Amino acid sequence: MMKKAGAAFKSTFFGKLKKSPEQNMSCFILSAVCYIKTQQQIQLTGSASPAEQKMAAKFKKYLQRMSQVIEGTCKKIPSTPDNMFKMAMETQQLKDEFAEIIMNINIFEFEDLKHVQQFISELYNQLTEVLEDTLNYKKVEVVTTLISKYELPGMSTFIGNLLRLHTKSNKLVDAFLNLELLERLVKLITNPDFNIQSDAYETFKEILLFEREGTNPTFDAFIIDNHTALFKLFDQLEQDPNYFSKREGLKTQYMLLARNETLRKIYTSDKERLKSIMVTVLNQNKGIQYEAFLLLSLFILMPQENQAVQYTLKMNRGNLTDFIKNFQQDRDEADFKALKNRMREVLDELDD
Repeated sequence: MMKKAGAAFKSTFFGKLKKSPEQNMSCFILSAVCYIKTQQQIQLTGSASPAEQKMAAKFKKYLQRMSQVIEGTCKKIPSTPDNMFKMAMETQQLKDEFAEIIMNINIFEFEDLKHVQQFISELYNQLTEVLEDTLNYKKVEVVTTLISKYELPGMSTFIGNLLRLHTKSNKLVDAFLNLELLERLVKLITNPDFNIQSDAYETFKEILLFEREGTNPTFDAFIIDNHTALFKLFDQLEQDPNYFSKREGLKTQYMLLARNETLRKIYTSDKERLKSIMVTVLNQNKGIQYEAFLLLSLFILMPQENQAVQYTLKMNRGNLTDFIKNFQQDRDEADFKALKNRMREVLDELDD
């Protein structure tokens, strides 16, 4: 539970005339928390004490100062690497409070929340390892809370930007390794509001495809261990009548399968999925046709051990060969033409 607003200022640096970079950061974080607490109090009771309102008012002063630091225009705190490091390290001393700011980003007024989100993102970009340690402390709670606020009016972009701080890091991406959270993201991708669906898709895509430094055995194991549920999430997107959801779902699934051989073997060993993609590739929309065609290519080009899949390909060899030959002949990309030729060659080489 958040501390009472007045209590947050005990043993802090408010009132000190000359503050170090880390002390200014401390004042920014604590004043932001007090602002959140005051606004929540006003929403609940209709008022806040004069002392709480006075403390919360300090937030705008320190937000402006932090924004100036990022812009390199702050006279009190020069934007040197050393100063930025000191400020970033202060977030580790106030991990709970820093998490409260992120989880309650929607409480701030529109112009203020823009600057808060930009400041946090820029600090993360400049001192990633330090901010990773700070965010790691409450990553699951933060990610879960942010996803629950995706549909708040006008918030999708800000929520998405903060969520994607977590998708870029092996240390933080584990916060998304929960099927319920992934299901909620997929549901958001089918939201009729394009701003929500496109931003939620970007987050979903980065969870699965962002090329993070190093390895993450936990992430890799989750993908394989939960492949059935994961494929069902892609099925939901493929079956959605919305063009964006269907196309991007197909595209992301192909990219994930193309980079993960184990997952690709599992996918291409399923006869029902082959039959489904052979239907989807006939969709009237050329964009959807193309993404489905790439998935079809995996079934044909992957060395096939599943007898049911082999039989289905053999029984449809003639029709598939003709279809591939005539498919989207107006596309001039050399790679696409080479793919079509290779698919036809493999079909021709299938044993009777």
